[in-house]
Amino acid sequence: MEGNSFANLIQSTALKELPKFTGDRQRKVTQYIDAVEHIGIFTELNESLLHSTATIKLGGAAFNWYDNNKETLRSWRELKQNLLELFKPSLSTAKTQLKELKQQSGETLIAYYDDIIDLCRQVDNNMPLYMIVDYLQDVLRQELKIHVKRQLKAFNDEPTRAIF
Repeated sequence: MEGNSFANLIQSTALKELPKFTGDRQRKVTQYIDAVEHIGIFTELNESLLHSTATIKLGGAAFNWYDNNKETLRSWRELKQNLLELFKPSLSTAKTQLKELKQQSGETLIAYYDDIIDLCRQVDNNMPLYMIVDYLQDVLRQELKIHVKRQLKAFNDEPTRAIF
């Protein structure tokens, strides 16, 4: 009984914390889908409940699209696939964002690193590590580039957030 109450509490809290997905380009559809699936993993939701969780948190243009197409979006798999097709930024948009991304005032290096990695994966999910490192190094101040290159040579492992 206690375990059931705890699971219900987790589900309720997770659902409250999940932001609405409106289709706005500022909130990435991949992040929304990952968040829904993350909730599903933690709370052991089945496909039907994942579908319900995702649709409850749609708003704006995303909700209008869903409402107009709900007859063909009956499963989580169909909903997820169609959300990605409709709201995922184009490859050219992701490439442009990757080239133009600058660290914002007050943004931590870790958050900026994560943004670069996310954009690299959007451009090419199998992007070679050396290309990702090149993108990361491009944005460093010149005096830091030398230190990073020395650090990378000292490690035989793949570069990680901690090493970088």
